[in-house]
Amino acid sequence: MELRGIKRGVVPLFTMLFCLSLISALTTTSPQTANVYYNIETQIVINITNPSNYDIFGVKTNSSIVSVVGVVDIPALSSKNVTLKIKTAEVGNLTRYITLMGYKKISCSNITQSEPHQINISGYGSAPNFLSICTGESVSFFNNYDSWIKLKIYPDVDYGNQIPTQSNYVKSFSSEGNYPFYVYPLIPGGIINVTSIDIPIHSTNDDFILTLYINSILEGTNMQVQSISNTNFTISYSGTADGFFVLKNTGDKKAINIKLDGDWFTFDKNNFDLDIGATKAVNFMISPLITATSDTNKTHIKQIKISGDNINLTTQDINIFIPYSSIVEGNITSAEWWNAKKVFCTLFPSSPYCATEPIIIEKEVPEYGCPDVLANLSAVDVQEALRQALKAYDSAENANNFLKLLANSMNMTEEQIRVLLNESISTGNENKKSIDDLTATTIITIFGTLFVVGILGTGYYMWRGYKRKQKEIFGNNGRGK
Repeated sequence: MELRGIKRGVVPLFTMLFCLSLISALTTTSPQTANVYYNIETQIVINITNPSNYDIFGVKTNSSIVSVVGVVDIPALSSKNVTLKIKTAEVGNLTRYITLMGYKKISCSNITQSEPHQINISGYGSAPNFLSICTGESVSFFNNYDSWIKLKIYPDVDYGNQIPTQSNYVKSFSSEGNYPFYVYPLIPGGIINVTSIDIPIHSTNDDFILTLYINSILEGTNMQVQSISNTNFTISYSGTADGFFVLKNTGDKKAINIKLDGDWFTFDKNNFDLDIGATKAVNFMISPLITATSDTNKTHIKQIKISGDNINLTTQDINIFIPYSSIVEGNITSAEWWNAKKVFCTLFPSSPYCATEPIIIEKEVPEYGCPDVLANLSAVDVQEALRQALKAYDSAENANNFLKLLANSMNMTEEQIRVLLNESISTGNENKKSIDDLTATTIITIFGTLFVVGILGTGYYMWRGYKRKQKEIFGNNGRGK
């Protein structure tokens, strides 16, 4: 927060200016209306009056979509035409409340600084990024970033020491001039203007809230169907057909939010944009909706409708011939309906449509509570699923019945049979472990025996060879014995 004191000799003058500012403000005709194109800069001119007895300098706005063109100063008790620049990335009828901010200049000789000016630094940049101060005043750079930062303030050529997060660095400016400052790492900095003459002071009492009605529209472009696979179709009343067409943006602006629509038509693409000169292929399917015989044996002309936020409606005629077919209409309680059904079912008695009673796939199938599952299944799929389920059920039932017969023949309860089966399984597992252990012991014994026999055999043959050699050397004189 910026706090400045006024020197004692100029208190009456400043008090008078302050009191005047309470009843004085920038004024203009409000509301204002502006017709603009989407994301295109548009300018309007408004007349702003300064009814106060002091000059207003550097009029600007607080808006990101509306700004003042050039430097605008309005002398006391006068009016001036001001150009506003409008650019918005929104479409539609917009209402925006724009603050027109005015500044009055105060001589530095009448100002005493009580606290440093503050510049807040975050990941979004430095706020404010332009600051006017008097010589001898100081600025506090507060680090609101989530890590340490470094500052480089003109005329420094290197960055200074690290400033920890939620800490500040205070610097005094004793000489006039512009002092750009830079923030590491890659955070936008700003400029500090230092003067010894006078500086602009902003008071909300000098502001004016302008109500601005913005009618934002898209610049128009042109769209055409460049090619289409077929415009003439023959489809049975219950059939379908498909095709495709190619759209091209032949205008000089991007086409926004293209919509496709048509009775009997479905499309594989919709609600899309198309750049200048670009093309897009769209597949479509035709599903006729015929409810009366009189609608058959005739050609229906249907339209594919192409619209968008900045294109005129374009249509493409499609001719669809529906061959003759007898279609029963009306209430199913009518005699005609039942007569038509009788004729049909005589020709196609096996049709499920002609079944007078529910078709029973399996009788006496147990019912189980299961959650609903959404699936598309044919009659064959359902029949096969039931058959497999019944096989599993029959296997379980057979095992259970065998257990009952076994318990009855042995004059035992089913629970006793189950205990015996569990004990048998447990005993079998233990026996298997014992057999495994015995097998391992036997293998070790066999290999150990073979090893010992090998060692003894080798020693025996070595001893026999030694005795034979000794006999050859010493003969039969007995010295070798």
